[in-house]
Amino acid sequence: MSLERMFEDLESRMDHLESEERRAVTEELTRAERAQVLVLDRLRGAVGHDIRAHLRDGAVVGGEVVEVGADWVRLRSGADARSAWLVLGAIVLLEGLPERVREPGRTRLRPPGLGTALRALARDRALVHVRTAAGEMRGRIAGVGQDALDLRLLPSGEQRPAYGTRAVTILLSGIFSITAQRPD
Repeated sequence: MSLERMFEDLESRMDHLESEERRAVTEELTRAERAQVLVLDRLRGAVGHDIRAHLRDGAVVGGEVVEVGADWVRLRSGADARSAWLVLGAIVLLEGLPERVREPGRTRLRPPGLGTALRALARDRALVHVRTAAGEMRGRIAGVGQDALDLRLLPSGEQRPAYGTRAVTILLSGIFSITAQRPD
């Protein structure tokens, strides 16, 4: 083997090793960056996409990601124009979630919590369907505190509370989802 060919061979091996090292470093940096990504950031990146969320109670809720708060995501079903507010802590599996990430905007304001979205539903007197660990209920939100909401229950099939209908207090931590017909 000539000396020139030997140097060419060594040079090509060196180039190969350098490219392998660059590839390994790039893959490691990609893994490290991915380890920092929150599902919340991926949900923000999914606004406008259809996803399906499987909840702890076995329910599956699908729709277009419309809005993402600090601890919730709102999906809108195209079929009946209903919105569902899902508590992130109740979601166990997401289908169709893109890998795209969108971090929160550069603002000093925190994203709205679930209470903010529920106060808007209470203000609009929206008829809601609430899924909790204790079961499902229908009614209108009478008030929202920092950690609980009061729901005025509706008899099955009714659109308004009858005189003397009972109200229940539901801890926000026990809510899986809230579905409502609400104009956007």
